Amino acid sequence: MSPDAIIAWASAHGVRCTTREAWPRGDFRTDPRIDFGRWLERTPGCVLHPTDVDQLAAVMRELAAQGVPFTTRAAAHSAGGQVLSDGGAVIDLRGLDRIVADDPAAQTITVESGAWWLAVTRHLAPARRRPPVLTDNLRSSIGGTLAVGGFGDATHRHGLQAQQVRAMTVVTVDGTRHIVRPGDALFDHALCGRGQLAVIADATLTTVRRSAILHGRMLHWRSLAAYIDGAIRAMDGGHYDVFRARMAWQPGLPVSAVAGDLDAPITPLARIRPDDASPLEQLDLAALAEDDPHARWDFASPALELALPLPDGLATWYRLVERVAEAGLQRFMPRGSSVMVVKSPVGLPLAPVPPGGLALFGALRLELPPAEAPRVVPILRELGRQAMREGARVYLMSIELEADGFLEQQFGAALPRLRALKDQHDPRRLLNPWLL
Repeated sequence: MSPDAIIAWASAHGVRCTTREAWPRGDFRTDPRIDFGRWLERTPGCVLHPTDVDQLAAVMRELAAQGVPFTTRAAAHSAGGQVLSDGGAVIDLRGLDRIVADDPAAQTITVESGAWWLAVTRHLAPARRRPPVLTDNLRSSIGGTLAVGGFGDATHRHGLQAQQVRAMTVVTVDGTRHIVRPGDALFDHALCGRGQLAVIADATLTTVRRSAILHGRMLHWRSLAAYIDGAIRAMDGGHYDVFRARMAWQPGLPVSAVAGDLDAPITPLARIRPDDASPLEQLDLAALAEDDPHARWDFASPALELALPLPDGLATWYRLVERVAEAGLQRFMPRGSSVMVVKSPVGLPLAPVPPGGLALFGALRLELPPAEAPRVVPILRELGRQAMREGARVYLMSIELEADGFLEQQFGAALPRLRALKDQHDPRRLLNPWLL
């Protein structure tokens, strides 16, 4: 794509447009050629920077008129190049970062899609409020998270972050704004669909009254199976406001979890049955969230994140673990792997969770030198294909699996409707081009 026509249009309409001469190199937050994964590089023709929904709609309308394929990005926390464009345009959504409305009585807040979750927690904390579920990286964007689903600290109780959305403003490729709610086709299929149908402009989210002070402890299980039993007990009992676990790459696959409540009471340990527990202590989650980990993110991070149906998926996970050990990949996961037990959500046809019950979510998020990526990524793809043959769903911020039948396995019975909506709203496949 020659960017000249887009640049000229943007200049005439007051939209900032940048090309490679203006892009800082190497920082995934500002360099549109890379994402958080840092193992792929693609160079777009230009980047457009709308500052409000009107500009976003105008930009999308013009790109469609010129037939230019485009991707969207804000925090760029994808691991497989999802926000990158090879020669097309990129729409930078960071300018859409406002708190649009806050209704404490209704316990909702409306936020533009380019805002960080950190901005939401900062706004709500003084009133002792927060979203029911928060990702472990608050420097990811609202729109990006909702476009893939959002596993978080209370998913065991409240489900995905996408399940906390009450309404959205989305913009389709023709520049039309739609206010959508649960049950509307664009609402149900914009969530967890990796940005295929429309760009989320803003979202109205549920909030809850909770302090930012966690009364919690570390729980330990000697095996992954024992942790799963405890996690199911926590889920069935509605226990814990925060429950985050990591599996260590050690014999027996032990698991440790931060578990606690933001208000009393504290769940009795006997109900969860850990093998060990630390003394109760208090943590200020708001203060911890202010620590910016960017300086420690100096690695490439191809990732494969999976939800495997339980109980059979546990055997699948053990087979994946064996393959990880054979390939020596565990050395690239020094902090272990995030694990959680989740329920299949209702009302999200594209959710990255197998239908019909419980699933084990496990993350193979590697930290490695970029030179290792060409060797490692094919192994991760092999693991992903194996897991999907056995009923897994992929979290769509992961690396691309490039497998025959991938969409059928990922979306199941929801795929025909998704394809029909894509044909309706983006027949030329310009928006976030993918396999559809």
